[in-house]
Parts: sequence; C-alpha cells; structure tokens
Amino acid sequence: MLLRKAPEKLNIDSFKLLTCCDQTWWNPASKLLENPKIMRWVLAGALSPEQAQNELQQWQKQWQKYGYGNYFVTDKQEKTLLGFVKIYNSDRSPFPQLGYAVDNPYQGRGLGTKFAETALYIAFEILNQTQLSAYARVQNHPSRRILEKVGFRCDNDNLLFENRDYCQYSLTQERYFQMLEIRQAS
Repeated sequence: MLLRKAPEKLNIDSFKLLTCCDQTWWNPASKLLENPKIMRWVLAGALSPEQAQNELQQWQKQWQKYGYGNYFVTDKQEKTLLGFVKIYNSDRSPFPQLGYAVDNPYQGRGLGTKFAETALYIAFEILNQTQLSAYARVQNHPSRRILEKVGFRCDNDNLLFENRDYCQYSLTQERYFQMLEIRQAS
C-alpha cells in the first residue's frame, strides 16, 4: 500500500490548518491543553504545563512516524489559535482516529463540525484511509452530535477506557463518499 502524507498546511474557507511540527504554536496549544474547560472531555482532563509539552512532543512523533497527525487550527491570518484537529493512532483502535477541540471563545459557531469535516477530507480523500474511529465521552453530547452529523455511527455506547465512559464511533471511506454523493445530488 502506498503511504500518502497529509499536507503540512491546508487553507479551509474560514481557517488554516498547520501541522503541530510548527512550534510557533506550541505555547498557545499548551495553554489550550492546560485549560480544564476545554480538556474536560479530552484525554484525562487538563494537563500540567509539563504534560502539555510532552503531549505536543507525542503529536510531533506521530507526524514523523505516520506522515499525518495533529493540526493547529488558526484564523486565516495565522494570528489566533482556534483549536486543533487530530488524525492519530492509538491502542484503542486498529484504525486511525479523529479528534478535535475548539477553544472556548470560538465554541458554538459550528467550528467543531467544520474541524471534523476537514479531518474526514484529509483522512479519506488525501490519505485514502479505509475507516476512521472516534471516541466521545458518553456525557459529551455536543461532540457526539458533531460525530453523528458528519456521518459517524455509534458502535458501542458503553465502553470503559482508563476508567472513563465512552461511545465508540466508526465511519468507513465508502460511507463517506456515499454521503458526499447524496449531498451533491441534493
């Protein structure tokens, strides 16, 4: 199988994606990872400054190993960090996984959905992945709505992982392209 590499920079309608290898954004990203309001649903919660730096280093290693990974999402002028988008691998699934977070001031504007749609585009249309997994905490209803809105199906809504309750989602490349055809036909 031909290994495809994700673009290091991607312009979307209302924002830009920059790889986590761009250390210009590590300080604002670290603050996001340390924020308990953002991180209550992600990982094990808010990280210490040292843990946040270690997490960013892991993101960089993901890129080096797989040719894809986490993106910093900025405004079009690359002045403000809006959040992050992740296409990553972990022991939870044999398939790459999708993740995202939107910083507090930008929540409620549909950015979570746009971030997820952008990750699907990268994973299925650029990287040619056959399937993606996603995980959302059972009580994280906004994130679960986003996953379902972009086409994910809940496979298990009672999964315990590291003593936290999750819903496990999946989306195949075939279903993704079927959804695109339906949208284009409408």
